[in-house]
Amino acid sequence: MATNYGVRAVSHQQALAVAPWLFGPTLPELCDPPPTAGVGLLDSWPRRVPPSAPSSGRRCLVEIAAMPSFISPFKWRIIAQMSNAYEIHDIDLLDQSFREPDQESGARGG
Repeated sequence: MATNYGVRAVSHQQALAVAPWLFGPTLPELCDPPPTAGVGLLDSWPRRVPPSAPSSGRRCLVEIAAMPSFISPFKWRIIAQMSNAYEIHDIDLLDQSFREPDQESGARGG
């Protein structure tokens, strides 16, 4: 069980690391981060859209989350929370195209 949690923790970090490459140029810039004062012991998701999010109709990225599959520690659902929408992609970290994203050109859709 400890090995399973360890592999999932490392895979989670890897899934978050490849997320910007996975979404490609459709991923908008980050919204202004909310102040860290008053952050409690427990975190909640989805986060509230910051009040500084553009009201001009342009969207910004609130946060990216990686949700594991039940069976495999290498299959993840990546969810990008934008100021006005969500975008979801499924990835398999054992897929060779996710091994070294810097060597690939362009974005990969899921």
